[in-house]
Amino acid sequence: MIRESYLKTIDENTATAGRLKRTMHTLGTVRLLLAGGLIALWIVFGDRGWMFLMIGSALFVVPFVWLMAWHERLSQRKDYADALRLLCENELKALDGDFSALPTESMRDIRSPSTSIFSATGR
Repeated sequence: MIRESYLKTIDENTATAGRLKRTMHTLGTVRLLLAGGLIALWIVFGDRGWMFLMIGSALFVVPFVWLMAWHERLSQRKDYADALRLLCENELKALDGDFSALPTESMRDIRSPSTSIFSATGR
């Protein structure tokens, strides 16, 4: 039951991270197109006056900044999904007796006093 729950969580978070990664790549492409559009605007309409260029630039810069913020939120969600997947993978390893993912040697040795239930309760 526990093992199946971990496997389900791993599958769900792997799919989520993949979907978010594809969305982030799409947003990166759109941002690149916006930057190219801004450069084209300045090249093609550079002689129309500064007011026209500022208004036109705002039409490219505002969506670009919004897409940057969206990309950052998606990146944080992807990092969370990756971390949760890694945590579940390490928990499955621990269930199989492989404690190599634990950060210190004393935590890897299940006979160590620091891993005892009594060390956590102070008794």
